[in-house]
Amino acid sequence: MVNANKDSNYDNYLIDFTITDNVHWSSTNERGTISNILIENLFVQDGIELTNRFNGFDSNHHIDGVTIKNLYMNGKEIRNIFDLDADLNSFVSDINVIYDQLSPKGATLSDK
Repeated sequence: MVNANKDSNYDNYLIDFTITDNVHWSSTNERGTISNILIENLFVQDGIELTNRFNGFDSNHHIDGVTIKNLYMNGKEIRNIFDLDADLNSFVSDINVIYDQLSPKGATLSDK
């Protein structure tokens, strides 16, 4: 969402791992890597249509080793990389999607 405006549809990402050169987000010219991340038991009941994005910067500043386990979004179980509806560039590898019967935890779900 642009500027956290829920009515905007420019960048409605649930998961957005992006390594970039952006003066608004970084105070240095150095870029890092993103690796060995686990996202688990994420249940998005309803709301705006969301997608996902994984963009490394270059071969030295890449994304790898991300596991997404038990994700439910946009009204469906996310069981594989195709269900994830994600943009991935060539500097991303080893994205794993696992679904083994998500049981929502926390607040009780309601029809409101």
